[in-house]
Amino acid sequence: MSKFDRETYAGNQRISADQPRSPVQLYIFVNVFMSAAAQVRLTPRISDGLTFSQGQTMNVRVPVVGQPVPTVTWIKDGTELLTEAGRREVWLEDSCAVLNITHCRRTTDRGVYGIRVENNLGIDEATFAVEITGELSHHRLRVPYLSLTVNSRPRSEASDGAVLTVCIDSIDSRR
Repeated sequence: MSKFDRETYAGNQRISADQPRSPVQLYIFVNVFMSAAAQVRLTPRISDGLTFSQGQTMNVRVPVVGQPVPTVTWIKDGTELLTEAGRREVWLEDSCAVLNITHCRRTTDRGVYGIRVENNLGIDEATFAVEITGELSHHRLRVPYLSLTVNSRPRSEASDGAVLTVCIDSIDSRR
């Protein structure tokens, strides 16, 4: 009776067969291909929603798995998100789908984002919300014969427009 012994190596399976009291040993090497359906693995931080400041870079890394490696499609508000060189880019890196948007804009970049992964074994999708908040800025405005310091901030985080509240901190009327 033969005794079979299996040892697993990275990507290969080695099977040996021993005959008791026999100097002959047989080895068979077989490549093992693992297959897995595409899957999105949103972290709790992402699935709870993300907040970025206007002008900040939004960098979202979503773990994805699948063999063969899945194709990734990013979606915003139900429409496929198109790349924009230098501002909106996507790539795969270290088993993560990456979405990078520089200089976030409140009016165009906030919304419901989605990620869709697909390979020949399956499709998976997930969505998350992104909010872009206004930024507090300090500006020095110079007018001939009048100098004033202006602090500006959006009137309301819920406001869609560029509504600005202006407070005059000081006025210097010297020439």
